[in-house]
Amino acid sequence: MGQMEAFNETTVRQRRENERAEHAEEARRENRDFTQIYPKGWHRIRVLMDQNPAAARLWCFLAEHMDGSGVLVASRETLGEALGVSTKTITRHTSALEEMGALVVLRVGVGANAYALNPEEVWKAWDANKTYAAFHTRTLVSKTANKGVRKRLTYILKPNQPPLPFDEE
Repeated sequence: MGQMEAFNETTVRQRRENERAEHAEEARRENRDFTQIYPKGWHRIRVLMDQNPAAARLWCFLAEHMDGSGVLVASRETLGEALGVSTKTITRHTSALEEMGALVVLRVGVGANAYALNPEEVWKAWDANKTYAAFHTRTLVSKTANKGVRKRLTYILKPNQPPLPFDEE
């Protein structure tokens, strides 16, 4: 095989690899904001709407904001603020969801919890990812639960970065 033939073969191989990579990236982006609700999840929503509509609202909020591994990290204060209820209400509803097997709550730090929904009911990534889901989280924070957040974050960020989109405290 001559140098030109080898070059052409390498070029064709690289193009195919690039096309495969582009196709994989398109497929990954296609369902980026997609949340899968399985039949068990639809059943869960119906039961919650009948028995505990406020807990159903919390379940839906968690499903909407969870990451690709089915987890959301947030404080009870942040969840309460987002849903317009007290932290006691959040505690009561998360306890009810835990008792039903719809939710697992894990303490992550002082005042923060990881809320993991049942992956047989709702999932936010490819179904094939369930077996190997790492505990990566999408974390919600609020300004009221994080006094001085702008100052603290500005301190750790490089000075040439644009300002963060928080209101002044």
